[in-house]
Amino acid sequence: LAQITSLAELWRELLATTIVIQTITMGTYLSWQLIQWLRPQSSLNFYLLCGYVTALVATAAVTKVTFDYATANALPMSFSTDKVGIHIIRNVAMCAIAGALAVHYLWVQHEWRHNLVREAEARIEALQARIRPHFLFNALNTIAMLTRSNPEAAEESVEDLADLFRASLKK
Repeated sequence: LAQITSLAELWRELLATTIVIQTITMGTYLSWQLIQWLRPQSSLNFYLLCGYVTALVATAAVTKVTFDYATANALPMSFSTDKVGIHIIRNVAMCAIAGALAVHYLWVQHEWRHNLVREAEARIEALQARIRPHFLFNALNTIAMLTRSNPEAAEESVEDLADLFRASLKK
């Protein structure tokens, strides 16, 4: 294939490369959305694996089509080799590295969010565990004071407290 000899050819190659990358990206994204639509309750591992494999397949397919089109029309693309297999392997290898980094980033981000939620839930539970004994202590002290001055109100408070505990145990 012809080497790039002018600025116009460089811009045409840059445009062609950009279109190839955008085609691979959009194909991967659309297939990932289709997977999510078909299997909405699947795990994150399933989505990451499917997205990764889809990106590799899309890269190989688009590279093959682009290479064949460029060679058939004698377009000035600066392929380092005239063998389509080597070109596909090189592009798929680059996609595999970039995809592995993206999958790792998404997994770490998911784990970070998951840990953040678990930590917040643990803090809420710890706070509730501290509040419950104080509430019970204050309620029993109030009932003890009412038993001397107003026994009927004390009895009603004990019944209300029992209802409250029954309701909390049902949850």
